[in-house]
Amino acid sequence: METYKKAIYRTPNRMKIDTGHKTYDLNCQTASTGNVVSNNQLSFYLRPYNETECNGHNFETGRLLEYDLNHFADLPNSVRYEILETVNPNKIYCLYEFRHWNKGKKYIHGYVLTEVSKCYKQDKLIRSYTTGKTNKSQKIIDTMINYISVSEPSPKYNLN
Repeated sequence: METYKKAIYRTPNRMKIDTGHKTYDLNCQTASTGNVVSNNQLSFYLRPYNETECNGHNFETGRLLEYDLNHFADLPNSVRYEILETVNPNKIYCLYEFRHWNKGKKYIHGYVLTEVSKCYKQDKLIRSYTTGKTNKSQKIIDTMINYISVSEPSPKYNLN
């Protein structure tokens, strides 16, 4: 049975990681599945397209998925469209944004979409999207995939 790569920490709030991007590596707090907000990762579960009820209220089909995607303010429209076209309307997914901050500016390296497994331990990689402008961004995405999913992407998209 495949499992995720286990994160090793050099301090209580800094991962030991080698992506080849010094700033990202030095400031990487975590690589974890599910809902995460950290300096290097933003991720949220995406509810199924066909899910219409939340907290006792009913919504139109697809509205809750759209709401979940709105957590990602900088998500390129092409990636949003691809996700909406790709997802199975009855399955749960998780979208990850990998980024770092330098002098108050956010640098987004890319996005990863996984299908959430029933046991939440073997999420399947669906797509990866590299949005950063250098090959270091691709290396970051390739490295982080190992911490959040168990299979190779099919296919990879480089949006530069």
